[in-house]
Amino acid sequence: MRTFQIYIDDSRYTVPTLHVATLMSEDLALEVAVGLLGESEHHLGVEVAEDGERLFGLGSLEHDIAVRGGQQAGPDTVSAD
Repeated sequence: MRTFQIYIDDSRYTVPTLHVATLMSEDLALEVAVGLLGESEHHLGVEVAEDGERLFGLGSLEHDIAVRGGQQAGPDTVSAD
């Protein structure tokens, strides 16, 4: 079993809501994420991580935009760690 952290971008709150799910696979985590995104019109996006490492995002959280080494890293940029 694997433990996933699932963050929901909800229009009613200023910070994402955290859910923890213990599932067999990343495919099941994707199914849960899709279900959560469709659960409410207020759910704008869902992000799934494992052990603090981002796996994927849906909706408003689809693109990983992070600041690393003073540069923005996103879908169009590559950063070296």
